[in-house]
Amino acid sequence: MTDWREFRLRVFIDRPIEDIYKAWLSASQLETWFIAKAHLTDSDKKAIDPSKIVGNGVRYQWDWSEGTIEKGEILIADGVSSFAFSFGKGCTVAVTLSRVDGRTLLELMQTHTMPDIERKQDFYVSCSQAWTFYLTNLKSVYEGGLDLRERASVGAKLINV
Repeated sequence: MTDWREFRLRVFIDRPIEDIYKAWLSASQLETWFIAKAHLTDSDKKAIDPSKIVGNGVRYQWDWSEGTIEKGEILIADGVSSFAFSFGKGCTVAVTLSRVDGRTLLELMQTHTMPDIERKQDFYVSCSQAWTFYLTNLKSVYEGGLDLRERASVGAKLINV
């Protein structure tokens, strides 16, 4: 029986831990593999330099290209190899990085605290699929430079098959 409260994903990336840590906690790097536009602000709601690596208590707004906006907070950031952030309503995402056989192992765990089983199942399925894609894209961008995200407008040209 599936436990809908959390899921875990792993990916190996052939880059130093420092590069992958920055990929998540720097607005300019988030935009290379994950989000169309990342806005980070401090506790006084002042914008943070996009190239700066951020830490605990920083608020984020992520704007996807299709218009979806996600807001949350960096809950924990040790400055080296682990961090966690709020995500959606009732979710927390924790990431740990370690070196294994000369590569960085990224482990992502998303926890769902919402009480109703239908929402847990929806978040479990949709978020695990989305994170699988974005972790693949992170690996692709950082190992080979290829961004797999769709950049064309949705529905711009549909092909009849």
